[in-house]
Amino acid sequence: NDGEVMLAGMLDKLLASEKAPQLYGRQVALLGIGTGLGHAIARIDDEERFTFVTDGHASKLRLPVDAEDRLALASVQSQVDVVICDDGTVRAEDLVRGPVIAALSGVKDSREIDMGTSRHAAVLCFAGSYMARLMALIASGQSQDIVPANGWSAQDKKDAAQTDIYLIGGGVGASVLGERMILYAQAELERLGVHHIQIWQVTEEDSTARAAAILALRR
Repeated sequence: NDGEVMLAGMLDKLLASEKAPQLYGRQVALLGIGTGLGHAIARIDDEERFTFVTDGHASKLRLPVDAEDRLALASVQSQVDVVICDDGTVRAEDLVRGPVIAALSGVKDSREIDMGTSRHAAVLCFAGSYMARLMALIASGQSQDIVPANGWSAQDKKDAAQTDIYLIGGGVGASVLGERMILYAQAELERLGVHHIQIWQVTEEDSTARAAAILALRR
């Protein structure tokens, strides 16, 4: 999927950098934050080879939200597609993706967000906090899909739960907005007592093109 292609490009670049030793033996996931939420997971060995793990569909997981936040999301449903399930959980991508962030901020495009504005800063805190809660949910091995029949198997959940590094990219994730969201996410992970997960922002814009070249050479 698109997420796997983006992750492949990111890993190829990171494995050619001074950060490579930090990735050996680790399980790494992409969260590509843009108009949607891309996701993929790969495990890296000590010979710099990586293997994809399960299918990446974090965007479709049900995430519990605070009542006040659920009301805020309901208020922008006429502007953007937000999936709120009968039990009050929300589709994960609707808590972090660009169009929802923009709608909650009262602007047409996330590029109009001013981090110096208290309302906009609060929305970025909202998105970063739920990004962390999504990571924590996956780490718990107890995630549920908005369509149960499409959910991960018990083994998939166990495998996905081993992720200990998240790479944040995509149009929003690679921007200064993503950088701020990561700060809020790290604080939320600390609050939740989830200390083993690292979050790295990947700002390079050529990941997909790089991956396409890699995959063409491997054919």
